[in-house]
Amino acid sequence: MQLGDQQASGNVEDRRGIGMIGGGLGVGGIVIALIGYFLGFDPSALMNVAEQVAPQRETREAPKGAPADEMGQFVAKILGSTEAV
Repeated sequence: MQLGDQQASGNVEDRRGIGMIGGGLGVGGIVIALIGYFLGFDPSALMNVAEQVAPQRETREAPKGAPADEMGQFVAKILGSTEAV
């Protein structure tokens, strides 16, 4: 597939490296909740405790527009071709 002359989309948010939004618990928190469920504990109580213990992460805004690197340009051009169709 030739993408050299394809118009890149401007509707791209580069979220690489940002991490989870909203301080998510991740896989570890889900595993702990499942183990607690099977042991007879209330999973919602375990999730509340895990949310309080988990470190708060700073949130940043994802940059909008076509990224400058090669992989970002590839994604922007693929999105541009689907928007054109």
